[in-house]
Amino acid sequence: MIYVGIDWADDHHDVAITDDSAKTLSQFQISHDSSGFATLHGQLAKFKQSPDQILIALETSRGLLIHELLRSDYSVYAVNPGLSIVTKTVMCSRKPNPTLWMP
Repeated sequence: MIYVGIDWADDHHDVAITDDSAKTLSQFQISHDSSGFATLHGQLAKFKQSPDQILIALETSRGLLIHELLRSDYSVYAVNPGLSIVTKTVMCSRKPNPTLWMP
């Protein structure tokens, strides 16, 4: 199984790909256009997995990227960034540690 996390932004998206052991396999940015979507598809194709073996989580539930991923038969999960474990850890800490979410 391959796991993909996409950090949503208006003009680009940060992508991280891991496997079952949580080992980071790849990290890169894509633009929010057809070129960026092609880059994402190309990176995912390197792992030679069928779409049902690739789970994708990102911080939105709509838009062109979601449409493209669903069209390609990936399992897509929208997550609320305000509820992530990293966000809770940083927000509840007396001394926030930004390195918790940085590679």
